[in-house]
Amino acid sequence: MIDQRLGHLHFALSPDGRFLVFVASKTPTATAQHLFLQALDKTDAQPIPGTDGARNPFWSPDSKSIGFFASEKLFRIDISGGPAQCATMARTDARSFSSPLTAR
Repeated sequence: MIDQRLGHLHFALSPDGRFLVFVASKTPTATAQHLFLQALDKTDAQPIPGTDGARNPFWSPDSKSIGFFASEKLFRIDISGGPAQCATMARTDARSFSSPLTAR
C-alpha cells in the first residue's frame, strides 16, 4: 500500500526500462515503509528485504543496484540479492541529493 502521506511519490524507473522500484508498506495497516521491485513484464511486485524505512529510491546507471535513504544514511542494494550496504551518512534532505542520473 502506497502511503499518501509521503507528500510525493517515491519511485524510480530503471535506466534500462525493465524495472520499477517504489516505496510502500507491506499491508494496508502496516506503518513501516520498504522498497518493492516490480519487473514491468510481471504482475507482482516483490518486497526488497533490508530496506526498512526506505525513501527516495534511485537507480545505478547500469540498472543493477538501487540507492535509497533510510535512518539518515545513504544505502545501496543489488537487485540480484544480498544485504543493503551503507554508503555514507546523509544528514541532508534526501530531495536535495542528486544521483548521477539526474545531475546536470
